Amino acid sequence: MKEWLSEFEGIDAIEFTHTLPETLEAVGRHAPDMVIADLGLLSADGTNVIRSIKNGTTSPLLVILSDSPLSPAWYRERWIAAGADFFFDKSTEFQRIAEAIQTLVRTGVKAVPAHSHRT
Repeated sequence: MKEWLSEFEGIDAIEFTHTLPETLEAVGRHAPDMVIADLGLLSADGTNVIRSIKNGTTSPLLVILSDSPLSPAWYRERWIAAGADFFFDKSTEFQRIAEAIQTLVRTGVKAVPAHSHRT
């Protein structure tokens, strides 16, 4: 993922975290232009993770679902309601992830108004 993201023109820094506390600390330290959360098999459904990230930033939050036994529609509804600005199922919407990142980088969007640009 890091190599893939580094190929996008306009992305200057990428930081990966593995825990929610690490993520919140990095968001607070860097004030990123966007946050990408790749949420796979979690012990919970991820809504608390999304809410915690969105409480720490006004940056667009792109949530990617990977490796889940449940329907993507189940996650999409809950995670958009929890504050995700974009939702993608990695198994079927990988190209759309790239398009959203390119659009955000190109337009310099720092925050996504509620209920817009959501997929």
